[in-house]
Amino acid sequence: MAVAISPTLKLEDFKWDHGDLKRPELKLVGNVSENFKNFELRFNDYCIQANYRNLAKDPVTERVDNYKSPLLEISALRSSLPDEALSVLRYTIDPQIAPDDKKKPWIWMDKLRAHYTDTSGGSLLTDRFKFWTSSQALHESIQEWEVKVRQASSLCAYGDLTDELTRDKFIFGLNEDHTRTELLKTRVKPDNSKKTLQDVVAEARAIESAKQTKTN
Repeated sequence: MAVAISPTLKLEDFKWDHGDLKRPELKLVGNVSENFKNFELRFNDYCIQANYRNLAKDPVTERVDNYKSPLLEISALRSSLPDEALSVLRYTIDPQIAPDDKKKPWIWMDKLRAHYTDTSGGSLLTDRFKFWTSSQALHESIQEWEVKVRQASSLCAYGDLTDELTRDKFIFGLNEDHTRTELLKTRVKPDNSKKTLQDVVAEARAIESAKQTKTN
């Protein structure tokens, strides 16, 4: 989304002390589509204030020159996202972006916008159906299965339950009965805290490694 700048304004009108800047944060509660639109507007303002943009260049016809600090802007965008949105960025959006485009901030924002402002309505249930009916392929490694589950869950908008439900699906979808049985034995760690997705993935990898060592 381009930000229109009045031709009467000068660059010096947009110089702020970076220490006074407050980076906006994306909120994934309530009306997420509307929240994202507000976030994008505030983030554009933040980038102008942070001097990441060259206001002498048109944001539409001279886009490359307008984004004068692309890596800083991409870093700021990532830092503005909650964990759930960051997972979407890492596991869903990143694989869709060509290597030559990964240093272009507007590409990342375009992809995020498409993800969070989609009004088709039926895609969420479809994504959740695919998430819960997926399973580890016969020759798929634990690492590959983890990536697949994370990618699928990032589309499901489960909020605070994302890690717990992704952990459960990771276990339920395993193709090896012994590994699944071991992971189902307990849902807590020795200190009685709940096991996270990262915890069960580490256990599954250890079992996989031990099995490979025994085979060799």
